[in-house]
Amino acid sequence: MIFDEVFTNTVESLLAGKFICPITCATSYDFLSSDINRERVQTYLYQTGKTLSDIDREFYYASYESMTPDRRRASRAVFKQTQQEIRPVVEFLSLMMRVSNDEHSLYTGDEIHLAQIVSKIENDKSLLKSLDRIIIQIKGQLKGSVFDKTKQLINSLVKTDVLKQIEPKIDIYLCTGKLAYYINLMEFIMTYQAEKFDDIDLDEPAQDDLI
Repeated sequence: MIFDEVFTNTVESLLAGKFICPITCATSYDFLSSDINRERVQTYLYQTGKTLSDIDREFYYASYESMTPDRRRASRAVFKQTQQEIRPVVEFLSLMMRVSNDEHSLYTGDEIHLAQIVSKIENDKSLLKSLDRIIIQIKGQLKGSVFDKTKQLINSLVKTDVLKQIEPKIDIYLCTGKLAYYINLMEFIMTYQAEKFDDIDLDEPAQDDLI
């Protein structure tokens, strides 16, 4: 009974467009670590025109099994929305590398401590300027303290499932598999120099899997 419940929850999450990783849903992620379970999920998804996709087994998501005109139109709409979400994520990653003085990007499972970020930004006008630029992108409020503005940014990333708060009253957050997906998508766009969605050939497997 528990097995069937996990299977159902996993499939429903995938069909809802969610990313399954150890941070967002550890139970479903562990479930998909089994070859048998992945095959069972794959069989079910195939009946809906979807397929189980992953990148280095770090996270899982459902993508179209093949492209049709209707699916292509739907994918364009999703991609446009993703483009809007990616912009502040790119700025956030750049900001975090400067805050931590580390050239390595964040990835799944990395911790974000709000207090530490605020402390660094408060003492650096350049970082504050970058923060304000991101707040404008997410259509937030520029009024308020550095804490308030940083909290706005973090909350926007939680809302889009890029970050997950560890506990409701604790300002510590974990990077999810969706951040890793965005990073891979950005690398893909740069590789193919696909500035517009119309430039992308959705019949190419390497591109199809990301949509």
